[in-house]
Amino acid sequence: DGSMLWVDGGRVVNNNYFQGVTERSGTTNLTVGLHDIVVAYYQSTSGYGLTNCVTIPGQSKAPLSNSLLSFGTNTAIGSISGTVGSALGVTNDTLVIVQTTDQTFAGRVTGTNAVINKTGPATLTFSGTNLFAGTMAVSNGLIVLTNGLAMGDLAAVELADLAAVGLRVDTTEVIGSLGGGGASGGNVTIGSNTLVAGGNNSNTTYSGVISGS
Repeated sequence: DGSMLWVDGGRVVNNNYFQGVTERSGTTNLTVGLHDIVVAYYQSTSGYGLTNCVTIPGQSKAPLSNSLLSFGTNTAIGSISGTVGSALGVTNDTLVIVQTTDQTFAGRVTGTNAVINKTGPATLTFSGTNLFAGTMAVSNGLIVLTNGLAMGDLAAVELADLAAVGLRVDTTEVIGSLGGGGASGGNVTIGSNTLVAGGNNSNTTYSGVISGS
């Protein structure tokens, strides 16, 4: 349905209509350097799709590639959610997710040499097929993994030693390593499932409680 795109606070594309997949465009002049890009969208009923393209002078129109995008350093965003087909990529950066409402991200998470730090007290559930190979740090609240491929097999999961922090595994999952936790919290609940760690061959210490049946 509807979508809009802003560059440096100025609206460039207004596609904010109840409709099927429809292409609209706009133009803006950019100086050399980094620029803020914001994309907003909503989905009502029927089919959906969202693709952001760019036409660089002297080149043909093409999808906006990850090579042109960057989160910057220690970027913080609010609560995230996403349906199947959505994507979150973090590479060579730290992304802080301030999760204040319980949400599910069913899209794909990718990235290397990166840190995703979940703060905020709410629960964030990952249910997609993910290839993230960085560090997933949980500084507050609960992370839930479901579907069996919800965390990259090389991802390092680090849990803070706080009562409000935890990891819940709803299906058998494979992660790269597990660390953190302690006397105060950072516990892991696996129920009757299996959690496999060690794929990234790193030495870690986990001091929390792992409970299951």
